[in-house]
Amino acid sequence: METDPESDDDLSYTFGIYVDDHPNTIIVVAEQSLDSSDSSDEPFSTDTLGRTRTSDSSGLSMQSGTSSMASVPIISGQSSQRKTERFGYLYKQGGVKANRGWRRRWVVFNGRDLRYYVNNRSQISRRVIPLACMKKVDTDVKDGDRTRFKFRLTTTLNDRVFLFAAEGLEDCLNWAQTLMAAISLHERNNNHMDNSDEPWMEDPDKEGYIKFENGPGGKKYYVSIRGSILCYYNNIEDYRMFSPIHEIKMELASVKDLSKCRLQLSTHYACFVLGFESAVEAQVWKMAIEDAIAQGLADDSVLLKVYENDSNRICADCEDDNPHWASINLGVVVCKKCAGIHRMFEANVSKIRSLRMDTRVWTPSLIELMKAIGNDNSNVFWEFDLSPEEKIVPESSMDERKQFITTKYKDKAHCRRHQSSADTRLLNEELLRVSATDELMNLVKIVFSGADIHYRKVGGEAQTAYQIAKSSGQRLLMEFLFQNGGDASSTDMGENNEGRLREDVRHQGYLFKTGPSHKSFDKRWCVLEHGSLTYYLTDKCVPTAQSHSTTAKDSIDRQSIHCIQETSVEKQQYAFDISTNKASNRMYLFAAENAGERNMWMQSLSKLICPVSIMEHVGMMEFSLGGNYYVKDNISEDWRKSWLMLSWRLLYYMDQNQKLETVDLRKASSIKYQEIQRGCRACTETGQHFVINAPNRALYIQADLVRDTERVYAVCEQAIKESGRTLQDQQLTSDNVPVIVNRCIDFITMSGLKSTGIYRESATNSRIQLLLDELKKDARGVKMEDFTCNEVANALKRFFRGLDDSLFTSDNYRDWINIAETVSDHSHKLGWYHFHLEKLPMINYNTLKKLVMHLHRVSQFSSENRMSQENLATCFAPSLMRTDNMECVTGMGSALALEMGVLTDIIKNHEYLLKVQEQERQKDDRMAMAENEIREKLKKQRMSAVIDSIIVSVYVHNTEEIFKVSSCDDVQSLMAAVKSKKNMNGQFMMSEMILEGSLERPLPLSELVLPVVTTWGTLEEDIRTNAKICMKNLETLQKLQSALDPSRALIGEVRFSEKKKFSKFFFQLKQGKLVCFKDSKGTHQLHSWNVEDMVIYLGIDSRRSGGKSSHGLTFIVKGEKCVRGYFGRSLCFTSEIEMLKWASVLLVAKHPEGILASFS
Repeated sequence: METDPESDDDLSYTFGIYVDDHPNTIIVVAEQSLDSSDSSDEPFSTDTLGRTRTSDSSGLSMQSGTSSMASVPIISGQSSQRKTERFGYLYKQGGVKANRGWRRRWVVFNGRDLRYYVNNRSQISRRVIPLACMKKVDTDVKDGDRTRFKFRLTTTLNDRVFLFAAEGLEDCLNWAQTLMAAISLHERNNNHMDNSDEPWMEDPDKEGYIKFENGPGGKKYYVSIRGSILCYYNNIEDYRMFSPIHEIKMELASVKDLSKCRLQLSTHYACFVLGFESAVEAQVWKMAIEDAIAQGLADDSVLLKVYENDSNRICADCEDDNPHWASINLGVVVCKKCAGIHRMFEANVSKIRSLRMDTRVWTPSLIELMKAIGNDNSNVFWEFDLSPEEKIVPESSMDERKQFITTKYKDKAHCRRHQSSADTRLLNEELLRVSATDELMNLVKIVFSGADIHYRKVGGEAQTAYQIAKSSGQRLLMEFLFQNGGDASSTDMGENNEGRLREDVRHQGYLFKTGPSHKSFDKRWCVLEHGSLTYYLTDKCVPTAQSHSTTAKDSIDRQSIHCIQETSVEKQQYAFDISTNKASNRMYLFAAENAGERNMWMQSLSKLICPVSIMEHVGMMEFSLGGNYYVKDNISEDWRKSWLMLSWRLLYYMDQNQKLETVDLRKASSIKYQEIQRGCRACTETGQHFVINAPNRALYIQADLVRDTERVYAVCEQAIKESGRTLQDQQLTSDNVPVIVNRCIDFITMSGLKSTGIYRESATNSRIQLLLDELKKDARGVKMEDFTCNEVANALKRFFRGLDDSLFTSDNYRDWINIAETVSDHSHKLGWYHFHLEKLPMINYNTLKKLVMHLHRVSQFSSENRMSQENLATCFAPSLMRTDNMECVTGMGSALALEMGVLTDIIKNHEYLLKVQEQERQKDDRMAMAENEIREKLKKQRMSAVIDSIIVSVYVHNTEEIFKVSSCDDVQSLMAAVKSKKNMNGQFMMSEMILEGSLERPLPLSELVLPVVTTWGTLEEDIRTNAKICMKNLETLQKLQSALDPSRALIGEVRFSEKKKFSKFFFQLKQGKLVCFKDSKGTHQLHSWNVEDMVIYLGIDSRRSGGKSSHGLTFIVKGEKCVRGYFGRSLCFTSEIEMLKWASVLLVAKHPEGILASFS
């Protein structure tokens, strides 16, 4: 009995996503069981075509307002609805006899056939009715019909009649007229179905019954494959009448084994589980499906290369024409039928791959191997004593093929074995000998004569044949041995995901290569495959009388690579080097023809050595350095091996959780070498490491080799310090403002707010340029005190003017000028300004905000400096609006006046235009108050202020000594002055003492003295009592040094006080931060302080209670105001040694160069 596709036992399908024929249309598909229904009886609704259906009071539905077609994923051909095509929802009577009830279906007639679907989102048709099978259409409308207007489609499919119904009379008549017109035209033209256009017609490539197991209970369908189309039918009768259920375009499909007798056919919208009677049948169908996919994809690039050996154009077994399958370990090309038999063998006998589909398998060396062996050479060995009558032919049956191919390859009944095959030891020795030569066919004979491919010679280096071929540079022999399991490490690695991913990394092409002496560059053919970079004289890899040998010049394994780094040498702009552990840590230098090619090689090489989790990410990035280094992002952590990569001025590394972290080197404050004794002991060579101090972290780095540490230090230092010609390519503060701008503004704020004519008065050109050059080399390291206010002010203006693009951006220059000239209404003008300011890049916006707030501040002192907002705008507008490379706008009035007007408006209305928050205003006010307080307090201190120096007291052995200290003198220079005056020898330290000596802070040698002393003026009277600087012996430092244990994690319960009383909390030093938790579980974080912002004192404010010990630390945070009555925050410990351990680690985290090196 015939089964109807609308019955309840049909298939269910999975979710999928596809892009239909309409641009920019994505549809999510959820295929449903076929017994579901999505019919709707709402009186008013809109279908997916945008056509609105309305109901009158009688319930009669008519279509109105048909709009242009929307997404119709299942229509073939043009997407617009023409007279010869139609689509929409209809009701269909289910069952062969139209007796299973009405179901709402999406129906499509494309001019060639009619198909119906569960809904308009489905891509799986329920039936395809070819036009050639349609006989006539009759309407079946009765007077009493109100909701369903029926028409009958009579077909030649066993004279079956399909009953459809529309929701409106007009729709019913239109459907009937469209179908009948197409039938009539087809009959008049005698247009019988063209088999070349309809893939489900005659002469399929493969046909037969297959069980679709993922339907309820499973069901057998008749399946045919022709070209790149697979169709399945209810039964063979439907197949003969050319009426499939559904067709699948195979170019977007894939197939894989689920078990010996089950396959999974996957499309972009559904998965089909196919069941077979036997493993042989499953493999035959799999190959037929793969052929259909390959034909759909039409990728014959590998096939054509293999066909360059003419003997590969006929099957090695049955001599059929145009074979497109290959046994990659045997080195033979076979037809589809013979490949089906090969697939039944174990992988060590034959490994079958498609020459059209399995593109990931076909490395350059494997393609060359197939060309070098060839079917003729192969059969000289495999069919040595085969009689002609035993040879199979293209017409041979599958049983005949199976017997012949099994006898030929598995039993080796006809091969010409090696003369040493009777003696296993001699055969294995011959294997090792031949592996160092270019005798490929001799190696083939030895391996298939029974040699042990993993045999190692007793004594010596004990290399396998594969290792010998690799070290000898025999590319094709190495590939043949690899495909036959000769590389044991690759076999092990290939069993996991990492091995498969590494195998997919391949690249080839010409590079310029120089030897260790770097005298000259020669062109070399380079091949990256199987985890190695190998280079040859040329790309002529098949040995002939005219070509070069296949012997490689050298090979670099991925295990030997430390890092890859771009470089530039004379006459080779696009060079890169590879640091290895080969041959006394050899450095290989290559060069590409252009930057893009160099980037491709560096990406491919890096994918070989980077963590698998970021291989895809690395393959898409442009970077100048990549490799494996030892890192830690906290002094108390252990060293760990990590991937490190520098892309522009961003440094990427893997954290402890193997996540890729980024350090913006533009914001790093310093980079310094550290003491050797604290370096990583796991490195191959003993040497220095260095630390990068960045916001919220201190990153320690060391390479296996000293030279690689020096090289990565050099490129990181350049990225940290140097400035480019754009705002984005500058050293930046944490607020994303160039450090050059920030330092100039801070200097003027501290020293030049009241300077007459600031930003207007000129300065010596050479001094301005000198300052600007030094700022561009390292803005953080310049001593601004060496320059005058006017020199700094002019340098700031020149910096803006010298950028490649202006602060306001050249793209928007005309808009700014246009607004200033044409918009007269002030509120409208500000609105336009606000709009364009919001469009500025983040760094431009933040820099402008910083500068405008500063200029507003300067204008507040206009009574003294004579610089009003208009005067400041006159000085800055040309530098901010335009650069030296831009021309002034002409024909738009006075451009300078307009530029001044823009900047003046922004300065006057900066709080609104630049969204100045209340806390920002308060911060600015506090800074102003602090500056005034410092000036006032300095007058009250026992020190005389002079222009660029102050008088300070230093206590040496309780004796007060007076010294004049300039604003640029640091602790080291003051200590030298004391030692010289007192004629003292030996090592000493200096400490800041406050609270009558109960708090002591060792002063780093590099710290400036002036800020230390002036800060006392901001403290309350009772706290700064007897504040002084003392010079003393190293006892305190030595205690700290002896207590330092970098390997110890700083974590534990500590008594803590912010005001008067102490309470127990849990503390941890983590990633450059001191973190306070409520309890030891670490789930409730209370506080977190950056160590670099902490000012740490030894001791506790004695006025606090509950400490139960005098052993403690006190710290304040830069920028925070102390709680009235108490100084800073205090940690109390049970013993002095415990206090020293915490203090030493915190001090080293703050000063990575070390305690003794930093303070004495």
